[in-house]
Amino acid sequence: MSPTSNLSFEELQSEPDRTAVREVIASVAGRGFEVVDVARMEGGIENGCHRLTAESADGKRLRFVLRRYSWRPNVPSPAARCSREWALLQALRRAGGPVPRPR
Repeated sequence: MSPTSNLSFEELQSEPDRTAVREVIASVAGRGFEVVDVARMEGGIENGCHRLTAESADGKRLRFVLRRYSWRPNVPSPAARCSREWALLQALRRAGGPVPRPR
């Protein structure tokens, strides 16, 4: 799940690989969480958005949004678009906007 993958629109909308998702969640939340739900979110013209729910053995649940970006020539790289979106989410959150907490 490289941020610079050349994914088609259909691939962006398809369910992500659960093994790769488990690795991403482990890098953010630590080991011991199992992916219990993956649901595609509506929208996403240039990216694929999926809501992920992970659960630990003791019942703790975490929710994430996984965004996968396509690569196209003459458009900022997926990494640049992701960084710009991250900065925007942080700014909106600091201003009191109703946005998710970027992590």
